[in-house]
Amino acid sequence: MKSNTSKKPVRGFDTSKRTPVKAHLRAGSSAQFYCDVLVRIRQQPVRPVESRCETPFSVTECDRDCLEIANRVRSEGITFLTRTLPLLGKAIDKALLGDSAAFATTPFRKASGSALPLFLGDVLRRVFTLTGTVRSDADPQSVGLLRQLTFSFYKLDVPYDQKCNDEVITNFCEVDKSLPVWFNRQRGGGTNEAAVRFCNLPIGDVIDLGPSLSLCAEVARYVIATTIGSLDPLDILPRHGPGSVATGERGPEKIHFSTIIERLDRIYPFMEYMKYNLTHVSDTWDNPLTSVSTGTAKVVLVPKDSRGPRLISCEPLNNQWIQQGQNRVLVDALEAHPLTKGQVNFRDQTVNGKLALRASLSREFATLDMKDASDRVSWALIELLFPKHWVEALWASRSSATKLPNGSIVQLKKFAPMGSAVCFPVEALCFFALAVGAVYSKQMRLENGTLSHTVLQDRLEPRRIRNIASTIFVYGDDLICRTEDNGSIRSYLENFHLKFNEAKCCVTGFFRESCGVDAFKGVVVTPIRFRKHVRSSLATPEAYVSWIEYSNSLFEKGYWQAAMYISEELQSARITPTLYTADGEKARRKGGLFFYRPFPGSPRSNPRRNNHISRCEALQGCEALVWTAVTAKAQSTDLGWGELLRVHSLLGDDPETIKLTFGGKMAGVYADARRFKLKRAWVSIDRCQ
Repeated sequence: MKSNTSKKPVRGFDTSKRTPVKAHLRAGSSAQFYCDVLVRIRQQPVRPVESRCETPFSVTECDRDCLEIANRVRSEGITFLTRTLPLLGKAIDKALLGDSAAFATTPFRKASGSALPLFLGDVLRRVFTLTGTVRSDADPQSVGLLRQLTFSFYKLDVPYDQKCNDEVITNFCEVDKSLPVWFNRQRGGGTNEAAVRFCNLPIGDVIDLGPSLSLCAEVARYVIATTIGSLDPLDILPRHGPGSVATGERGPEKIHFSTIIERLDRIYPFMEYMKYNLTHVSDTWDNPLTSVSTGTAKVVLVPKDSRGPRLISCEPLNNQWIQQGQNRVLVDALEAHPLTKGQVNFRDQTVNGKLALRASLSREFATLDMKDASDRVSWALIELLFPKHWVEALWASRSSATKLPNGSIVQLKKFAPMGSAVCFPVEALCFFALAVGAVYSKQMRLENGTLSHTVLQDRLEPRRIRNIASTIFVYGDDLICRTEDNGSIRSYLENFHLKFNEAKCCVTGFFRESCGVDAFKGVVVTPIRFRKHVRSSLATPEAYVSWIEYSNSLFEKGYWQAAMYISEELQSARITPTLYTADGEKARRKGGLFFYRPFPGSPRSNPRRNNHISRCEALQGCEALVWTAVTAKAQSTDLGWGELLRVHSLLGDDPETIKLTFGGKMAGVYADARRFKLKRAWVSIDRCQ
């Protein structure tokens, strides 16, 4: 494979004359800083790998691409990076999955007689033929470069207009309106008698499940009953969540419950779950309490990326307290039960990632992605699939209405929006159970020719269910199944008003993506996505830490020019610089902020700028005085019963542990995981520079 390691400066874009990032920011040109980074990624030669691809890289085309990037950023602004380039990236992904017409609508000029754009042409030709199909000797490293160039700024946190907010709210409401309120399940030739109470509902609110879907639901009910049916949803240890609540309490204010929600109180009595003991009840007996029939959630829009905001539901304080306890029980049970252990994961997404990497070479598995996953799990689906005692418990802690930003109240058909503590485990269990049921129904239909009522009355086959379950993997809304089963799973789940993101379902070809791992032919091609927008200064802790990580990640992937450029600009943007080290992983574990440069010629610390590295004989190693990221904390002086209840929710029933905690540093301390500050500290490293 031929490669050109020497690059000439691009005409009109002299990389030797850098403008410090501070000057870019003062001029309001953060887009120029991003442009400099992207140009250096394009200029970095792809590292040679074992490949039969003989199409060479072109220095001339590289220079032309860099000039086009510079010109289009100058004319279109940051939109070229956040919207135009991602359109090309999505077309590349579609083409990798077999869509040869994917490049037809991309906003780039094409060469005569070729379906490929002229932009990035030499790299595209190493992956695709001139007709847009994937080459038999397609180069995975070139795929990685293409995706890095097109998706680098796709998820950048940039401002968006009110129209984006309105679109998110409208979609939220429309999806909810489309959901059913009841699934009418057939059993042994009859219909579900409970459906009679919904006979006056509009058409579409009640869904009749035929024999095949009824069998799928029956298997799903069996899976859920087997995994959590023996658990008592009342035997929970509630706790507070890290986020905001609809009732407005923040931090230390959450320890005081001032409202009784009647629907919640019938299942989870206030005096039992919101009080530490009877003495706590008596000491707070005179405190005023407000009683409401049911809790109402609140919709808030939080920044997400260049595409618009993310919609989050803030639950009432009491509901959130109980939901966190239910979450503990569900997650622990699903990760420990033999049927779901290793198949439904909440704490380890590497299971799906490793499978995606393997499947990109073997193609034995397909990766599926749900669309609007949390918003499409209806309450009717929960009633259909879950045991009665869990239905009652989830109904009690669920907010059946939410308040929109314009002040209007919407009654919800969905189980729970994103933001509810039980949203994630419940949706994952539903997806897994229905996927097992879909494959089971397909197999029974193939064996029997048709699904008669006699087949529905037959007993389920636990061994078959276990075998099917071992081939399905779920992490949130990311599913992995055998390639031959993906059609049945998608078809069946859509009949329960769930929906798949077709653009992210990888079934054909050698490209797979799941849980943050994008892979092609056994090689990871996940791009480094810059999320933190440089708004006004890199001196802010969040921006500074994020861009250090971006620089380190780029260096580890081989984009050395871009990594060094970012590190130099970061050093010029702060008064006190950050050290370079070859021991990046250990520095990360210790919380130190280093530029990771694992080769002898990497830049060293500058003693004139107050960096310090010394040998510590006690540790028999080296220490460095560096910046560390420390979570922001607040100290509360309210150490009464409410604080004791909070500590108990974190530590359990051990009185000695609680006693030591109240005598130590944990009581009254509230950490804000979303905020942190920079602090100088000594961090041990393996070698001295």
